[in-house]
Amino acid sequence: MIVPSVFTDEILKKLVELVEQEWVMLWGVKDELMKLKNKLSKIKNVLQDAENKEFQDNSTIRDWLAELKDIMYDIEDIIDDCYFDIKHTTSSPPTSQPRVVHSSSSPSCLCSTANPFMKAKSIISKNISAFCKKGKGVANRHEIGKRIEEINVRLEGIHNDRKQLQLVKNVRIEGSSSLPQHNAMTTMTFHRPETVSWFIESEIFGLDEDAERLVQSLMEPNMEEGGGHVFAIVGMGGIGKTTLAQKVYNKDWIKSHFEKMAWICVSQVYEEINVLKQLVESACEDQSKEDKSCSADPSKDQLYNKLHKLLGGKRILLVLDDLWSNQVWEECLRVPFHSFCNEDSRVLITARNGEIARQMGAVYTHEMKLLSDDDGLSLLHKVVSGGNDSTKIDQSMNDVGIKIVKKCKGLPLAIKIIGGVLRKRKITEPAWKLVLSSDMLSNSSLAVKTVLQFSYLDLPSYLKPCFLYCTLFPEDCKITRTKLSRMWIAEGFVKAEGELSMEDLADSYYEELVTRCLLQVVHVSTIGSLIVEDMVCKVHDLVREMAVSITQGEHISSHFQQGSEGSSLKPRRSSTISGAESVKELKCIPLRSLLAFDKTWREIPQGLFGKLKYLRVLDLSMIVIEELPDSIGKLAQLRYLDISFSIQFLQPIRELPDSLCNLQYLQTLNIQSAILNIVKLPNSLRRLQRLRHLIVEEFLSEDYDVIVPPGIGELAHLQTLNRFTIQDNSSSCYNEGDDEGGCSNIHELGSLSQLRFLKIFGLKMIQSGAEAKKAKIKDKAHLRTLELWWDRRDNQLEYQIPPTWVQMKMVVEVFEELCPPPSLQKLYVNGFYAQELPSWMRFPSYSLQNLVYLRLNFIRCLQQLPSLGHLPNLECLRISKNEEIINIGPEFVFGEGWRTGSSVGISRFPKLETLSFRLMLKWKEWMDGMEGVEEEELDILPCLRNLRLELCHELRSLPMGLLRHASNLTNLHLEVNVEGGIGGFVHVRELSLKKCCKIESLSNFPALQSLKVRRCYALKDMTNLGATSLARISLEFDDHISDFPGNNLEALRSVYVTDETLLYIEGPIPVLTLCVPQYHGPYWPVIRRFPHVQAKEELMIGNYFTYNKATAEPIICQPLLLPPPQLHQV
Repeated sequence: MIVPSVFTDEILKKLVELVEQEWVMLWGVKDELMKLKNKLSKIKNVLQDAENKEFQDNSTIRDWLAELKDIMYDIEDIIDDCYFDIKHTTSSPPTSQPRVVHSSSSPSCLCSTANPFMKAKSIISKNISAFCKKGKGVANRHEIGKRIEEINVRLEGIHNDRKQLQLVKNVRIEGSSSLPQHNAMTTMTFHRPETVSWFIESEIFGLDEDAERLVQSLMEPNMEEGGGHVFAIVGMGGIGKTTLAQKVYNKDWIKSHFEKMAWICVSQVYEEINVLKQLVESACEDQSKEDKSCSADPSKDQLYNKLHKLLGGKRILLVLDDLWSNQVWEECLRVPFHSFCNEDSRVLITARNGEIARQMGAVYTHEMKLLSDDDGLSLLHKVVSGGNDSTKIDQSMNDVGIKIVKKCKGLPLAIKIIGGVLRKRKITEPAWKLVLSSDMLSNSSLAVKTVLQFSYLDLPSYLKPCFLYCTLFPEDCKITRTKLSRMWIAEGFVKAEGELSMEDLADSYYEELVTRCLLQVVHVSTIGSLIVEDMVCKVHDLVREMAVSITQGEHISSHFQQGSEGSSLKPRRSSTISGAESVKELKCIPLRSLLAFDKTWREIPQGLFGKLKYLRVLDLSMIVIEELPDSIGKLAQLRYLDISFSIQFLQPIRELPDSLCNLQYLQTLNIQSAILNIVKLPNSLRRLQRLRHLIVEEFLSEDYDVIVPPGIGELAHLQTLNRFTIQDNSSSCYNEGDDEGGCSNIHELGSLSQLRFLKIFGLKMIQSGAEAKKAKIKDKAHLRTLELWWDRRDNQLEYQIPPTWVQMKMVVEVFEELCPPPSLQKLYVNGFYAQELPSWMRFPSYSLQNLVYLRLNFIRCLQQLPSLGHLPNLECLRISKNEEIINIGPEFVFGEGWRTGSSVGISRFPKLETLSFRLMLKWKEWMDGMEGVEEEELDILPCLRNLRLELCHELRSLPMGLLRHASNLTNLHLEVNVEGGIGGFVHVRELSLKKCCKIESLSNFPALQSLKVRRCYALKDMTNLGATSLARISLEFDDHISDFPGNNLEALRSVYVTDETLLYIEGPIPVLTLCVPQYHGPYWPVIRRFPHVQAKEELMIGNYFTYNKATAEPIICQPLLLPPPQLHQV
């Protein structure tokens, strides 16, 4: 995984630091260390040449590099042992706090936040003589000396072999990629686009017609009993099979037609129980955690029972992605699918081998075709620009672009990979031609393997180990940005760079791999530029195969005997997929990372941790163990520990051992969901002086809480604290007899100056504003996310009795002293019980200049909203649960007294994209104050895309003067009391109306594509809707209608219908029968206008009837046994 040329530089820096230590001379190993350094310096000069020739199928050079890597790993292990032994055998314990820095000051892969070498030197300077007289110290010194001599002998052999390999010195241009220097492209200046738009795989060009054909085939009913269920997409690797399946899977028609959908990625090696668990988990993504949960080690019968409950009688779409044989279908899935699912259920498979489709009896097989030159060029442009319309690609570059597409033979994966390389260069014809003319791409018969190797060689040196680290995750595994970036930091792949934190750098590494298309985005939720949920990616199987070939021997799986065969390199990183017994054999291997994915684990093999003394990363988040052994404290070099078991296992760890606090280098401790029964963290948590991220369970039941012990304020490097609960001072946090009883309180936050992510619960326990001030929130210059919870839990927020004046005064005093710093990007206030906000929220333009996301929840007593329109960077605003606000006036947007000056050039909410009001129980009027203003002089809500007014049943009008300026408004959801008609929203594509009891007409929605009307019985006129591209109309009626108003159905007579329009109706069966000719339904003439219709009763399993214009009459799926009851029609 390591890049020898780069790793050598790191080792040389460490050796320089080491030989300068006073005790090295006393040990008598300085001469041997100097020999080591000199030989390594000579070898370094030819490493670039060796790395380039490694990809020319030169096994001799590959073996030479493998031996050199092994030696360098061993050297680093020796250096770590030296500092560890000298630190733990001196008589003086560390007394000083570590120096606070933003990034690693360590010159090596140790990557600690304070330089461990310098600290060790200061600790031992007074104790050298004493140490040298200790027996244990002498023994360790002798053993380390012998190891250094042995490495020198091995290194001498490496040095001699380099001459026989005819390796030449290589002059490397700073900042270039590692491609050969005779290739002119290495001198190019790299260009990083300022704006990143995430490229989602389903955006591939040229697949629309294919997707539509598949959708139609999947939705057609079986004309014969026992008809076929299996549909297939086949084609070579990288041609876009999964992409097409995703496009089909995400279609609205498909989501409406099938009642349950599940997606399973099938590995070549699988276990039946794990496949069935995948099906359970995927099929109930919309269910509660309790419904999803199954035991840690369920039996086949238990899983079948769960599947029967989830899928029984329902129409299912099951996608089996990347099948390598029909075995998984025959052995695992065929029986439950046919036993539990509706006969109109479907299976969609993707496979490279078309024979698999035939073996499974596929009734429709879609063979993927290579992209045309035009579609390939469009895809290349999309990748290079990152989907950013502002990145222009000149038409004059199309000729060279077409040549690149032809070189890739129209294979989408190859085009994306090359596009990822081009994206890091200037968009000029010479730059693209240099890539096209490079040695590796000059061959006319270009294989995808060559393209992938070319992309890897083009990576800057800092990205190569980060990319190769991804091979530790199983095939099709979803990898989150936060998890992976913190692992990189723990491994030492992220180096200090100016004032940037290591986390910022690691995130940028992840995003660069995404822009290079080496990581594929599975999910990303953004609000403008702010990623609000952790980005999730995976590695394409062909890309992973290439990476695995590079890391062979260095990385191992549970079948590691095969993985390391023929390699002289000792494995340094392991992921266990299955077979816990094989883990016991890892004890003799100097691992740096251990990732466990085998959910059948129950306990850590005895003695395992004691042997893994070089381990830096330990991820146990996917396994189930009942306790963490005390031996965890023996992992002296551990930086990353994750035991955040999924809550579905329901078998949490009972307690954390105190030995956990021996992990002096620990940076990340993730125990989220693992501590449902833990009421306190270890008392000695303060000893984890290098801890940067503490992640615990955020939302707990009433019976439990997470008690943070005293001393957390001493963790000077802490950046993430996702639950800090303020306790009642009158109660004891710890049991009697604890040596270090008590709990952290608000004042301990004051010294945590590096915090970036902070959630405070239980603010009501604070007794005064002076006490709140001790948290020093305003002084935390790096804080980006802050959540302030008045209570300790969400379900305790509502007061049964309105707060008194004294209580409201205290609320304001406390919040006044919690003013955030200007660096804040995301603020969430959950519970504010006063009539007036603190000054920093009333005048936020002075204190919240960088705020991107603001949510105010449970602000029930607030009587007036603050002026927020001045916030220059606000992109999302959500306000909910208020019982006092009656009017929202123009000051909300413009501020007080805005009319007193000139309105020319006024800009308000310049970046706001999402605006949401919810549960505003008394809100009646929203005034825009635009009367008499020349609207062209204003710049109001120019970026607004989403407007949601939910459960605002008293609101009688909309601020049309304001909304006319929202030229980008595309999504509108209304749950209001507006009378008459609404219209004039010319850019809205999705309109949802719910319980708008007085809206009678819709007009002038020319861009509308989706219309959803729920229980709006007065709506009767859509004559002037003006929508010519409606793809979906959804009508939902109340199940308890006595007199059915047919207004909504009558209104459909005037709606423009295309060949693709889908009509979905949900309501009681008496209403549905009015829509079919079998029961002489009066609305059948309206229904038959639509090419596709689905009708469903809310509690019914399956549709009541479906209609496809091609079949002439609707198919009643569940006919009535009795004639339908009569309904009065309006």
